Amino acid sequence: MVHVRPIRKHAPSRLRFAWLTALIVGLTVCLVEPAAACPSCKEAVAGENGEAGADTSRLGRGYSYSVLFMMAVPFALVAGFGGVCYWHLRKNPSPQV
Repeated sequence: MVHVRPIRKHAPSRLRFAWLTALIVGLTVCLVEPAAACPSCKEAVAGENGEAGADTSRLGRGYSYSVLFMMAVPFALVAGFGGVCYWHLRKNPSPQV
């Protein structure tokens, strides 16, 4: 009986994988444009920086609070809806079968 070796495709070496990953990450970092704020916020920051003695820390603090509120509202809505459902179920329990 003749022994035939199975044909296997060669897996890429670790060094080749590392170079390919580094190339992809490098191109992504170099070619991607930095994220900008919405047009209104971008213009407000430009206006604040152009004024003499402008306090940009207040503007940044305002943006931080707005992000926190935007993140909190969906959770508050879900919690409120869940609380109402829980209250209704506790008030009118279903009959035991």
